Amino acid sequence: INLVDKVIQLLVDAYPRSIQIQNKEGLLPLHLAALHGWPLDRLLKSHAGAVHHRSDAPHLLYPFHAHVLQCIAMKEEQAASGDYCGDKKNDEYDSYAEYDKQSTLDQLDASFALLRENPTVLIGGM
Repeated sequence: INLVDKVIQLLVDAYPRSIQIQNKEGLLPLHLAALHGWPLDRLLKSHAGAVHHRSDAPHLLYPFHAHVLQCIAMKEEQAASGDYCGDKKNDEYDSYAEYDKQSTLDQLDASFALLRENPTVLIGGM
């Protein structure tokens, strides 16, 4: 478990209702976690219904859409900067290929988890 996951776990344990509170853009913590590439498991287990919540206008994002936007932005940033380890420490991986493989698997796991909970986000676009 990484530091962000521990913080999410502590907050959810201390104040379980917090995962249902929207910010001024109508984003739930699951949206924010998806947009920032944070772990989604704990939030999904605690409030699976959040995957059906669209943010307010003008974006109208489901958490799945937020996650996809984050994945695209991360790949574009990595390509532009040449920094392929992002928030990860370089010494956590023996090679870029190992990091890239794990990063891709993590992204696919998160995508699958969001789609499993709400497959209807693929019907009719955003």
